[in-house]
Amino acid sequence: MTEHPVHGYSQYAAHRRHPPYNAPTRKPRFRISNRLKIIVGVVIIFLIVMSLINKTFIGTFVCFLLGAVSMVHKRFVKGLPIGIELAVMSTCIISKAQGPIVGAIFGLSTAIAAQIVANDFDGGMIFYFAGTTLAGFIAYYLPFYLVIVVIMMILMNDLFTQFVPLLGPSYMKLSAGTYMITHLIINIAVFQVFGQYLLALATP
Repeated sequence: MTEHPVHGYSQYAAHRRHPPYNAPTRKPRFRISNRLKIIVGVVIIFLIVMSLINKTFIGTFVCFLLGAVSMVHKRFVKGLPIGIELAVMSTCIISKAQGPIVGAIFGLSTAIAAQIVANDFDGGMIFYFAGTTLAGFIAYYLPFYLVIVVIMMILMNDLFTQFVPLLGPSYMKLSAGTYMITHLIINIAVFQVFGQYLLALATP
């Protein structure tokens, strides 16, 4: 008598020889167009040239560069809840030195440049752009010492960007709280060392 293979065994063997291929899933990411990269490059070159002509442009360019490259670590380390970000502080300095309109434009431009450098575009970037732009406009009118203005604008910006995590589960609240505390500490430390020099350099 010929024995028939157990039902399903041949399918199991075929599965072992040729396991099904599951393509890895990737999170959709925003891609930066070459045209936008060219525009950013032209702006940076323009700032460099103008900084060689005028002292104010030197201060503006240094503040722009400080804010733009401050989040470069996000390109290599994702999800680190440490507030290494200097665009808001730089924006407050420019606002006090050159007025609310320039401050708002500078804030938006620097925030966009920082996101490009970090390659960290997501849905939350809109709140970051809005908070930094608003900080650039409001900072000029606040009648306090500049370090106090920087602290207030950082807290405002963090509420814009961390509002949803603060309402989430405990681990998200912990991450948001860690970011906000370190964001304040780092900015205060940097401002205490360079803030007044940058303000003098950026003031016409």
